[in-house]
Amino acid sequence: MRRRKPFAVYLLYVLIFFLMISGLFGGINLMLDPTGHTMEMPVSLLEGSPFENYRIPGLLLFFFNGVFPLTSFIGLVLGPEWKLTNALNIYRNRHWSWTFCIYNAIILILWIDLQVMMIGYDHIIQTLYALVGLAILVVALIPSVMMHFEKDRY
Repeated sequence: MRRRKPFAVYLLYVLIFFLMISGLFGGINLMLDPTGHTMEMPVSLLEGSPFENYRIPGLLLFFFNGVFPLTSFIGLVLGPEWKLTNALNIYRNRHWSWTFCIYNAIILILWIDLQVMMIGYDHIIQTLYALVGLAILVVALIPSVMMHFEKDRY
């Protein structure tokens, strides 16, 4: 008999999905328009950073906060077992997708920290994304969520 998923598991789905969508679309927009004009982000924000325009930051955003959360989301919802993802799973007693949520949270928090260090605190959205990273971490560490992703369940 399958146990019902705890509500917090669905909350984790929503948080990772939000990160994935915003990372994919933000990254694509910045790669397609490296001036940042379409996202109302002047290139002058990059002064003091190693970047001339938003192409490289967009690429990094696309992969680290878009594609990586997409991989995590697929794992959370569908539960596939892949050799590469299992090889990167440092918590062998949990499904790799749960571990990847922890990685996603750390990456997002570091992303915002580095952004603030390079360009300064510019907008409330930086705080909101830092809070999303923290929320992913906290929700993933709720005991019922951790139990749901125990390896013997898959």
